[in-house]
Parts: sequence; C-alpha cells; structure tokens
Amino acid sequence: MQTESRNLVPVTKWNSKYEYPSIGQLRWMIFNGPLTGFDDCVVRIGRRVFIDEDRYWNWVNNKNPKMA
Repeated sequence: MQTESRNLVPVTKWNSKYEYPSIGQLRWMIFNGPLTGFDDCVVRIGRRVFIDEDRYWNWVNNKNPKMA
C-alpha cells in the first residue's frame, strides 16, 4: 500500500512559517470551508487541525487564477 506524502502544518503553527493568513483568518476559512471549498485543505487528526500546504496553495491558485 502506497501512502501519499503530505506537508501538514498545524493551524496554531501556520504563522511561524507564513505571515498570511493569520490564525484568526484561517479559523474563519476552516469554519466556512464547506461554502468556499477550503475544507479540502483541512486535515483533522483527533482534535488537532492541520492545513495541507500543497492543497492550500492549489486552493489559492484556483481562487486567483491571475496569480498563477
């Protein structure tokens, strides 16, 4: 069985790696994920919430095609 390699960043540690979005903005995006498609970027393991970096950047590029 082959497993997918993923770069998961805990929401609470996001700003130690990236300046934007803030943790508050990330939480808003997670809460509204079903409406915006952001829930594809979120990985929950138990009570911990992670952001899949690759899926996050794909989501950003799909939302802003001029930036890609």
